[in-house]
Amino acid sequence: LGAGWPAVALGLVFLAFLCVGFAFVASCPLITALAPDSRAVLLSANAGAHAAGRVGGAALGGVLLAATGAFLPVACVCLALGVGAAVILARFVRDDRDGETAGRNDS
Repeated sequence: LGAGWPAVALGLVFLAFLCVGFAFVASCPLITALAPDSRAVLLSANAGAHAAGRVGGAALGGVLLAATGAFLPVACVCLALGVGAAVILARFVRDDRDGETAGRNDS
């Protein structure tokens, strides 16, 4: 491999870091809008769920990669979990108060 590959790898790791960080920060207004009186509890539960997902995903991915020896099954499981999460958000998370969207503040 050429000398430029470590820079590419670091760039991709940084891009992954930005994507995960964006997902966490973008979910905070949605989570706090679900129950404004319980912000601390909901944000703590959300942070805990993110951490548990990272730990569980790393463990499951490692086991699946060791069992199959290929990245395609890991990618398929990630895709299925992502689609499942999107379906759950679209189906069960609603904010119907006066036509407002979650996290919107017009004051």
